[in-house]
Amino acid sequence: MKLNITLPVLNEERQLPRAVAELTTFLRANIGGSFEVVIVDNGSTDGTWAEAERLAARHPEVRAMRLAKRGRHTRLRNQLNIYFKKIDKNAVKKNRRR
Repeated sequence: MKLNITLPVLNEERQLPRAVAELTTFLRANIGGSFEVVIVDNGSTDGTWAEAERLAARHPEVRAMRLAKRGRHTRLRNQLNIYFKKIDKNAVKKNRRR
């Protein structure tokens, strides 16, 4: 099983690199390679999105996602859809093996 951590951000260009570095260092030391950090840019107006893309390119466990519509419910709904699509995909694979 893979641990998925959603990191919602809004105008966090300066704080994001350190936060991701600390989080991924902690997770590597305590979880191993079975995790994913999804940076979700919630309509930032600074350089947060560019920084999120740089971090995703640099760290294999990090993905960046940008929401077109600002709002906390939108962020949650998008992440749940991604999560449940992964579950459905895995369930289909398991059922095909039977």
